[in-house]
Amino acid sequence: FGGRLLYPVHALAVMSAKHRLAGRSVLDIGALADEPLLLLHREFGSRAWFYAAAQVAHFKPRVRLESAAPETLVQLAAADYGVAILASTVVIRGIDLRVLPIVQNGASLGRWSMIGWNTQRQLPTYAERFVEELRAHVRAAHPGKEFLKRAPALTRPKRPK
Repeated sequence: FGGRLLYPVHALAVMSAKHRLAGRSVLDIGALADEPLLLLHREFGSRAWFYAAAQVAHFKPRVRLESAAPETLVQLAAADYGVAILASTVVIRGIDLRVLPIVQNGASLGRWSMIGWNTQRQLPTYAERFVEELRAHVRAAHPGKEFLKRAPALTRPKRPK
């Protein structure tokens, strides 16, 4: 497969603005060891990132609730029911919320998103243009960008270009 990188997707902790951890600019994963957590189902990539990081940090997450609906987790976090762990691609709105990038040893948790295609098939000119216009657009305004101002940058993969 061929492809182009689009934008970084970070793991985020979403909590009530009154939560004891809400005053931080980023959140080290170790701070979540004793917190009741609101997690997406196991099929979500951000859940896998979080579990891998928790394992490295030597703690088992205290799961209060699992859901396939990120919006539900956001609302429960706003009600101070727990800390929601979500990807920065989730639309997060709420006046009484605090959204913090999750870090481990000073590095952000997350991955780069990309657009891909089969290189054994001809990519039409309009598709090439679409890819480049999409890349230019998301560079300026990708989902969750407003929550990542203080987050350490994710390392760009060497391939694809």
